[in-house]
Amino acid sequence: MSIESIDHLYVETPAFEAACTFWKGLGFKLVDQWEEETHRACRLEAGNTYIVLAEAAKPSLTVHFRVTNLESDAQQIGKNESIVVQTPLEATHWGSHWMCVQDPDQHLFALEESNNDS
Repeated sequence: MSIESIDHLYVETPAFEAACTFWKGLGFKLVDQWEEETHRACRLEAGNTYIVLAEAAKPSLTVHFRVTNLESDAQQIGKNESIVVQTPLEATHWGSHWMCVQDPDQHLFALEESNNDS
């Protein structure tokens, strides 16, 4: 596996404004915000730590790992019976490739390779 680091946390929340206030209270700065038909989202930064916060009906948290060689890793992961692949390898609308896996406790982890890294 070619995990380099944690890239960011993706946090979904039904309490978007309160969650923004919480993260700002911890010292994060709002650096980008956008709105789509179904929800609002933003990116917050503190040092080298990034949070992508999105409005959603249910709270959830996904850790995004920055990886290299995702295509070859995806083939190996797919053969590993102890790993549940939630989202197979695919291109994203934000300009990367990723896949999502689920641990035995049903937590989601994204393995993401930026197109700039390849």
